[in-house]
Amino acid sequence: MLFVEDVKREVPDLTQNRRTGRWWGRCPFHVEATGSFMFDEKSHKFFCLGCGLGGESAEWFRQLELKGRREAAEERRQARQAARRDANPS
Repeated sequence: MLFVEDVKREVPDLTQNRRTGRWWGRCPFHVEATGSFMFDEKSHKFFCLGCGLGGESAEWFRQLELKGRREAAEERRQARQAARRDANPS
């Protein structure tokens, strides 16, 4: 159930389709205005119609780890830029 709880925490505006039982929301791996991300609680598979990313729970956790690394690298880059600006005021 870790996968299901993790998806519910990471995907904004998640709603369940009553007929199919699948969950829909906005993909956490790219920016989008409307929900194109789907996951199936029974099969533990996910797919995004927007970016094409999909797979089973292992792929989900791998992508979240990669996303975390990219975000951390971006934060470090921004911190270095801010430090350079502070060291060399115009």
